[in-house]
Amino acid sequence: MRLNTEIETAVVKGDIAFLERVLAADFRFPHGDAWTAGGRTANVDNKRSWLAAAREGFFVSREVSAQEVELHGDVALTTGRIRVRSRSNDPRARDYSIRFLRVYAQREGRWQLLSHRTVRQTSGPD
Repeated sequence: MRLNTEIETAVVKGDIAFLERVLAADFRFPHGDAWTAGGRTANVDNKRSWLAAAREGFFVSREVSAQEVELHGDVALTTGRIRVRSRSNDPRARDYSIRFLRVYAQREGRWQLLSHRTVRQTSGPD
């Protein structure tokens, strides 16, 4: 669970060296809500494109909460919520919450993030 928070801190700070180590070479980040209703995923980042996004300094904060972890040997699934504040000009994209599912695998003695799926939280507590 600590690693989830460390990753979000690194994205906000643009700590590319940390993200380079923790994101797997085959990392995928499908964004958005369209797939929950049978549509196409809004956007899919890979390691290179997500590192480029982190370099831009778009986020003011990304706070992780409501986390749960499910361990399966060398695989871990984590779920939770991220409260996001960005530098967007669009008020709807400036302050929002997302739910996430992350898949980690232990490779060469360290945990690496393989997949990070998000869904925009539209109701309930932030």
